[in-house]
Amino acid sequence: MTRYPIGSVARETGISVDAIRYFERCGILPALSQSQGRNRLFSLDEIRRILFAKRAQALGFSLDEIRNLLALGTDAHGSCELVKAHAAQRRKSVERKIRDLCLMRNALDALIAGCSRGGLAADACPILESLTLQNSDHE
Repeated sequence: MTRYPIGSVARETGISVDAIRYFERCGILPALSQSQGRNRLFSLDEIRRILFAKRAQALGFSLDEIRNLLALGTDAHGSCELVKAHAAQRRKSVERKIRDLCLMRNALDALIAGCSRGGLAADACPILESLTLQNSDHE
């Protein structure tokens, strides 16, 4: 079985050595297997797990969720339906974030639109006044 040093894995996958080591520490990769001297050598399966984790991270999956997805892929009781449920849950989370970002954008638009006074000193800025008033409302 061919094994690859971490530097080669990083170059070929475009994933930094630090990120690969982070995945090791977080349990995305199985415990240290064969190595040559002090350098860990990675199998093709481990490289696939690294790539899987990076792609899943890009979709917003947490490390716990990534570990669960990886486990489902090797679990005799795992099913595509369970994986689909995880993906659907992630999508709901993304939809919530989009709604929150739209609300933030609208609030910023209102602040910007309310600032028609140009040339004022910062301490008279309506945006800063509005943010100060909003913060003091919560105290």
